[in-house]
Amino acid sequence: MEIKKKHREIENKRTLETGKILGVCEVCGVLIGIGDEQADARHLVGKQHLGYEQIRNKLRELREGAENRKEMRKRYRERQQAREQREQEDEAERDKDREVRRKERSREDDGKRKEKETQKNQRSVT
Repeated sequence: MEIKKKHREIENKRTLETGKILGVCEVCGVLIGIGDEQADARHLVGKQHLGYEQIRNKLRELREGAENRKEMRKRYRERQQAREQREQEDEAERDKDREVRRKERSREDDGKRKEKETQKNQRSVT
């Protein structure tokens, strides 16, 4: 509240000193007379105003670029996580298939052993 009061006091003092109502340029922060179209036009093509305008535009562009890069990194991480998840699921599926084949071979080997034992038993009986 006190800052606003001081701000008003400064504005009133400047108005009294110059006889003009002054405002602050939103782009460069310079005090300019309000209502003087020629002064406004001169100010808008001045080096300081144009320089600050370029700086603000570049800053806006850089911030947007940073936001875009952040979004791109986020999407990349999400795709990477999805890819890793699919790879884990695929690996789990391959492990299951290997286990099934191993069990099948084990059963086949057991069947062959039993057949050989049966043949040996039949030979020894005869």
